[in-house]
Parts: sequence; C-alpha cells; structure tokens
Amino acid sequence: IGRKQWWICGIVTGIVVMLVNMVINLIAGYTIAALSFLTYIPIIAMLWIMIALGVKRLHDRGKEGKMLVITLIVIPWGFVECGFLPSKD
Repeated sequence: IGRKQWWICGIVTGIVVMLVNMVINLIAGYTIAALSFLTYIPIIAMLWIMIALGVKRLHDRGKEGKMLVITLIVIPWGFVECGFLPSKD
C-alpha cells in the first residue's frame, strides 16, 4: 500500500467513523447513557482498520509488522514512517 492509499484510507475511515457516531448520537440522544456504548463500536472498527493499514504499510516499507508497536509508542515517527517515506520495491 502506497502513501497515497494509506492517506486516503485513513482520512476516509476517520470521516466515516465521525459521521456514524454523529448519527448514533442523533438517534440515541446525548442523554441516554445506556446507548452511549454504541459509539465505541465504530471507534473499535476504526482502530482495527488503522492497525491493519499500518502493518501493511510497514511491510511495504520493508519492515516487520511488529514495528507498529514501536511506532505507536513514538507517534511522530510512526506518522513519518507510514505517511511520508516511500515504499521499498
């Protein structure tokens, strides 16, 4: 997965999760605490997608997927590693 696809997938996923959460909050209402857990479902799905994208991007950079843990600890470097550096062919 190239930089362009990584950026597009990340941005689109973020926008979709925000829209879904807005719809859930409009339907459930902000005051119903019993249904507020529904907003976590799209967030968990987004995290799953972002982890998969990060691992795929790191593989295309010639690095192991385990390195994603390190890039999550040092967030600025993970952002540079996946978002700005070219793939290794």
